[in-house]
Amino acid sequence: MNDPFSDVLDLVGVRSSVYFQKDFLSPWCMSVSNTGFAQFHIIVRGNAVVTHGGVTTQLAAGDVILFPKGAAHMIGDAPDSAPLSGQDVISAMANGQEPFLEGGIATRMICGHFEYDFDCTHPLLEELPPMVLLRSAELPAMDHLFGLVQLIVRESSSDTPGKDVVVRRLSDGLLVTILRAYFESRQQDAGFYRGVTDKRMSRVIAAIHGTAGDNLTVEKLATIAGMSRSSFLHHFKTQVGQSAGAYSTRWKLLKSRVALSDTSDSVESIAYSAGYNSTSAFSRAFHGNFGLTPTEFRSQRVQG
Repeated sequence: MNDPFSDVLDLVGVRSSVYFQKDFLSPWCMSVSNTGFAQFHIIVRGNAVVTHGGVTTQLAAGDVILFPKGAAHMIGDAPDSAPLSGQDVISAMANGQEPFLEGGIATRMICGHFEYDFDCTHPLLEELPPMVLLRSAELPAMDHLFGLVQLIVRESSSDTPGKDVVVRRLSDGLLVTILRAYFESRQQDAGFYRGVTDKRMSRVIAAIHGTAGDNLTVEKLATIAGMSRSSFLHHFKTQVGQSAGAYSTRWKLLKSRVALSDTSDSVESIAYSAGYNSTSAFSRAFHGNFGLTPTEFRSQRVQG
């Protein structure tokens, strides 16, 4: 059985990049703009403060912070430190210059980003807040995340051949573990993550993902869940936060969106693969979800 959580991350095309692991001496501060990437920072040693949306938050060694939609923010040793542009800091490092090397107490950080399709309207991404903060005190209890951060720190600090590739691959896994840790700590009443951690609903979601073009009736889905029709309908909506039909339709349209963007398949062929008997019905559903017809969406992607 396929893994629904991994399906979503594959759908949005996650790619990671680690910019640096560096020591910054106080006073230091970076102003990070919204570059279209999901930015992350790991405090390896020392302390920092991050300001986002007018709120300043203290960070300590071991804390992990993620901006899932790339929200602009400032990170530094103190709220009133004069900031340099994050892009200027990265450019300086690429040119062999070392900013923030004169001062007192040092903070060591790992900084990087995750690149994926921000326009994807899957519930897993829509349920995320602008900023995700995982405290160091919580990480030892989350062995996978704690171990992964330690590996990234160790590899980033080494001079061994292939370390850059290893760090990138570990960072891919970091996004998954950050998201899992966030949703597990949140204990939400309903949502996609709660759905995929329910064994019965996970089987149903996996079936929807694996047979996007088939007409899975409510009766078939209830059988997969091992429940009566009425119990299944209630349980799916209670756990996932939307009806099974609504989720199935959204998944089919998101898959179609990727096909329109990444393949040269005809609109008719994509509509049929999504389980639609006519391009007009497919176009209406697609427009209702994304505000563009399939042809307009493809044209916009080609021009972009």
